[in-house]
Amino acid sequence: MENLLTFLSGSLCGISQYRFINKPSQAGVAWNDPATDTAKIRDFHQNEIGTFFKDDWKASNKLTLNLGLRWDYYGPPYEKNGLSATLAGGGAGLFGISGRDFSGWMSPGARADASQLIFIGPNSPNTGLKPYPRDLNNFGPALGFAWNATSNTVVRGGYQIQYVGGGNFNGIEGVLGQPPGSEFLMTYQGNSSQPYLDLTSITKNQVPYPIAPPVLPVQAIPLTNRTATIQAYDPNYVNPYIQNLTMSITKDVNRHVTLDTRYIGTLTRKNFNSFDLNVPNFSTNGLKQAFDAARAGRDSALLDQMFKGINIAGAGFGPVGTTLNGVAQTGALELRNNSTVRSNLANGNYAALAGQLSQLNYSTFPGSGNESLPAVPSGVNGAVLRYNNFPENFILTNPQFGCSIGCSSGAATLNTNGARSNYHSLQGLATFRNVAGFNFQTSYTWSKELGVGTAGFTDPRNQAADYTLLRTNHTHVVRTYGSFDLPVGPGKSLAGNSHGVLARVIEGWQTSWIVNLQTGSPLTIGAQNNLYGLGTPDQVAPFDFKGSRGVTWPTGANAGNYFNNVFTKVKDPQCAAIDASLQGFCTLQAVALKSSGNIILQTPQPGTRGNVGLNTIEAAGVWSADMAMSKTFKINETFRGTVRMDARNVFNHPTPGAPPAGFAAPPNDGGAQVNLTDSNPFGNMPLKGASAGYWTPSQRNFQLKLKLDF
Repeated sequence: MENLLTFLSGSLCGISQYRFINKPSQAGVAWNDPATDTAKIRDFHQNEIGTFFKDDWKASNKLTLNLGLRWDYYGPPYEKNGLSATLAGGGAGLFGISGRDFSGWMSPGARADASQLIFIGPNSPNTGLKPYPRDLNNFGPALGFAWNATSNTVVRGGYQIQYVGGGNFNGIEGVLGQPPGSEFLMTYQGNSSQPYLDLTSITKNQVPYPIAPPVLPVQAIPLTNRTATIQAYDPNYVNPYIQNLTMSITKDVNRHVTLDTRYIGTLTRKNFNSFDLNVPNFSTNGLKQAFDAARAGRDSALLDQMFKGINIAGAGFGPVGTTLNGVAQTGALELRNNSTVRSNLANGNYAALAGQLSQLNYSTFPGSGNESLPAVPSGVNGAVLRYNNFPENFILTNPQFGCSIGCSSGAATLNTNGARSNYHSLQGLATFRNVAGFNFQTSYTWSKELGVGTAGFTDPRNQAADYTLLRTNHTHVVRTYGSFDLPVGPGKSLAGNSHGVLARVIEGWQTSWIVNLQTGSPLTIGAQNNLYGLGTPDQVAPFDFKGSRGVTWPTGANAGNYFNNVFTKVKDPQCAAIDASLQGFCTLQAVALKSSGNIILQTPQPGTRGNVGLNTIEAAGVWSADMAMSKTFKINETFRGTVRMDARNVFNHPTPGAPPAGFAAPPNDGGAQVNLTDSNPFGNMPLKGASAGYWTPSQRNFQLKLKLDF
């Protein structure tokens, strides 16, 4: 009722105004004037140049060479008005006080100055600086040959390097156009003289205009911030390149049949990817051992030192190092009883736990036990670590910024060239032309695609360990399409002497089809991220996952299962092995056999990589069949018509699968839900087929078309 009265009275809880800068000279000086500078403008430019030559040389009457060379230039982007923002030193500046390269990554101790925001490029104070060096050596050779081995056999081969870049203005805006402090959404909620706001407060000029943020734009970011977000380019950022390799043998068996055998390889190198340099360090600073002790119910000298003189557990506890009600207050005890962090401790999510500690402040409210400690100013984070003189970068490489794991906000993202892939395939192709009215083509492809992807790493310190099958891999693919002209009508095998109306009705009929069959894409069995991402479980007992695959979908059930429904999820054994005070907060799950109760998969120990690996399960294969029937007819010497009926999924075949991985993404046809961290049955397949972006079943449908040619 109160909310309804508030709505009907026109009461406002606040009035907001978006403030920004449109000139580098405004940094540290003034926000935009909303009356004259009404829109935030970022006008990014990037120059691209491409030139090439290519020609054929007839080396002999049987051998033709194709040689060429291409040069591509993708210039570093810049903002027209000088608002390209980065760090002094470019991507090297992202390491902040830890240094200027990876030698200081995850290594506590100050070795350099703090990161400094600067504007670079044309019309900026640093016109000669660029976000990354120009890449001028993008030379891509192209070599090819065609050899007529016999009168009906041709051998072809080729190799080409192709550079890619540009076309990424959405990404450029995020990296260069939104430095911390360049925009501010300021909200006015009244003051002591004007505590009530409604719509008339605006018309009566009772709201200050413009609404002034409490800080000036683009200020120096202090080491105590630990919440800001920044991106920068690697100082060695270059354009990715693709190597294409081909070899084929084409043989004309006769005038109706052609056979092709091919090898096709695609190798991508230095693909764009990114990762957070500020992933919380718990591996090289002693925190893992300290967390292990606290989780097991033991004490830790490191935690005692870290929390000395501070109560981080709240009511019922005292400062670490004291005794309360006969109980020694230790760092491990209080970590286990801190309501904010104990869930991550119980579940062994040490990265998230370390991220929380990097920002942890203490309370000085009466009764907190911390009344004698210095008050923590607004906007300051990490006061707990700072009070006992731990290095500012003890957990975060650059404490001026936040982190993507465990922190309330922030990240220090390095855009670099760490991804790569290798695709190799053998292909066979048979083409049949006008064989008793049939024209069709059938291909078979065996392929394997491996690589290091672009969407995070299990451990960014060892990115190469994530080299695995990619989600786009399909080992076997068969595709066939063709048409059949019905042998009916004038000049055909059947009713060849027909004429008049009958001939017009029975002639010109054709049927066509497309059939696709492919093995499933790789699936990753997911578990909690016990390092930094892409968590997978440990397999702790033998089980033939490959041999047990097989989609079952009981009649009337809402979902199918990929493993014949032989598994059930149970509490992970880790939960029973930790301190009793934490067991109620442990949500880890394991996968066990229903028949015996034996656990097959469980969450790996904290700080370790699951032994199952990435993309180790092959999803169910899928197939589809579409058909069409058409009739052409002659109206007169000028007009001809075609009536066509298309049937999509003509056999109304269901395709069991799993929901898409993200919004508007295509569903995972043939996939299954194989994650230890959710409530779904292991191997669950809730979909019977869907169209991209929407969970609409892909049932059989027909479409009638009419075309007139004149």
